[in-house]
Amino acid sequence: IIGPIVEELMFRKLLVDRICQYGEGITIFVSGMMFGLFHGNFAQFFYAFFIGVLLAYIYMRTGKIKYTIGIHSFINTMSSLLMIAMQQIDIYAISSYLDSGDREGYMNYIMQNMPVFAMLGLIVMFLGAITLIGTILCIVFRKKFYIKSNSGEIAKGSRLKTVLLNPGMMIFVIYFITIIGLTQCGISLSSILSNLIL
Repeated sequence: IIGPIVEELMFRKLLVDRICQYGEGITIFVSGMMFGLFHGNFAQFFYAFFIGVLLAYIYMRTGKIKYTIGIHSFINTMSSLLMIAMQQIDIYAISSYLDSGDREGYMNYIMQNMPVFAMLGLIVMFLGAITLIGTILCIVFRKKFYIKSNSGEIAKGSRLKTVLLNPGMMIFVIYFITIIGLTQCGISLSSILSNLIL
């Protein structure tokens, strides 16, 4: 609950409110990009970017941070439930049963862990249904999705340069790309800093 509140106040309320003068399109893109980079790993970047874009759009259309906090909390809850379910499943045991052709061992493992597989199945079906419904609604109401322009926004040719190539944004992007790169190599920034200090 605290994570979504803090992140939404930072990446939607504070950031979007400050840079919306540059144009809605660039504001939504930057909010999504910064949200994706902030997660600090390559695996999460792409879906966090997409979710950040969606939440920025919702915030810009409604002006209500409570909607984005609610959606963000829901997404985190679903992710946590999936993680809890996945931690209960021994993927290596399943792989060894399948690789060796031990159908009986595989079926015994499934039956012994049926509540976990049932929970996982329900979560996946629920998320699949929401995705399908959301996709259908987006197609049906596609004409309602638009990017507004306002009279005071920066000219199209200089928006990207103004927003992304300023020193603060460059430091943010370089820092988080470095974090993501180190994480991909199995290195943490804290271990590097502790080695430098000691």
